[in-house]
Amino acid sequence: MKILIHIAKVRAYGSGYQIMLANLGAELSRAGHEVLIEGDFEPNPQFRESLRAAGLRIVQFGFAQSSLWRCLRLVHQMNREGIEVVLSSGLGCDARLAPLRPFIKAKVVSVFQENPYTAYAERGLRGRLIAEIHVRGVSLLFDRIICISDYVRFSVTRGPFVARKKFVTIRNGVDSRDFQPRRITNKLPYWGETREHYRYVIGLVGRISSEKRPDLIFTLAKMMDKEMKGEVNILYVLVGDGALRPQLEDRIRLLTNPSRFQLVGSKNQMTDVFNHLDILVHFRRDEGFGLVLAEAMACKIPVVSVKGGGIDEVITTGITGLLVDSLKEMPGAIRKILTDRRLRKSISDTARLAALNEFSVQRQTAEYQKVFESLFR
Repeated sequence: MKILIHIAKVRAYGSGYQIMLANLGAELSRAGHEVLIEGDFEPNPQFRESLRAAGLRIVQFGFAQSSLWRCLRLVHQMNREGIEVVLSSGLGCDARLAPLRPFIKAKVVSVFQENPYTAYAERGLRGRLIAEIHVRGVSLLFDRIICISDYVRFSVTRGPFVARKKFVTIRNGVDSRDFQPRRITNKLPYWGETREHYRYVIGLVGRISSEKRPDLIFTLAKMMDKEMKGEVNILYVLVGDGALRPQLEDRIRLLTNPSRFQLVGSKNQMTDVFNHLDILVHFRRDEGFGLVLAEAMACKIPVVSVKGGGIDEVITTGITGLLVDSLKEMPGAIRKILTDRRLRKSISDTARLAALNEFSVQRQTAEYQKVFESLFR
């Protein structure tokens, strides 16, 4: 089967979701499919090279930068390529492909990697209307819609005039060959500190943007000082990049002890980062899935997260991590894991098994293949 994965514009600072798509493409290729990746890779040439290294063919149809008339010509070119399935990997991709759908011979599958109603929420009533149009338009025009969690699927199929039978849930997958526990050195990667100065390292990993609430790491640090009675030195590491990074850097510089907080940007070797953390924390309630949590679980790193959205489908509290109702409960949960070795080992071991069995990229690939094959029956 000839499959085109349409990514549109790749973020300059990387994305766990983009890496997941690359892993998915590589697995589909190993399964015997011919996989093509289409998008604007100029902002991130390293990502483009990693795709080529995985044996994936990169094509430049240029839908993201083209006028409607040129897009029609590009669709003709795509049809001549003999593409059988087009995988639209985001809301922006959907918006570009939807007007062209009547002219595309291939089956078109959309992936809702987030809840459209949440994605457009900042625009108020107008955003709600955009989300309604998006969901119903994709439901009408596309052949199948893959949601990355039941939370996303239930959110977008509640209203009228939605073809619910077209929606399926396939949770994101992690390549456990890349994300796995490893022996660490005393030297912490990327941020130039050693563990001699800090007993514990707490990490926040993800895009540095308002919806992820990275500013709460400072509130958490104050609460942890009270929880631990100031007896333990903790290093707080923020790994990621985004629009809010300059603001956080300014805020860190103004602190009385700025070395406690390290903002290190996006990194290609995330396994090394995870394996130097004692705990991963997560603040966002309405996450569509929480891929970063599954990556940490694969590395046997305990996760403490606020409940909500697709997070509840990734973490089973007390078994593969700890979920809390609010930020106020997070310090107690963190202390529980840090001080109870038996609980920490139990959570770490079970989390790794869950990542292997429930959130593997191999499982995800097999489920995608079933969806693709069902389109031609």
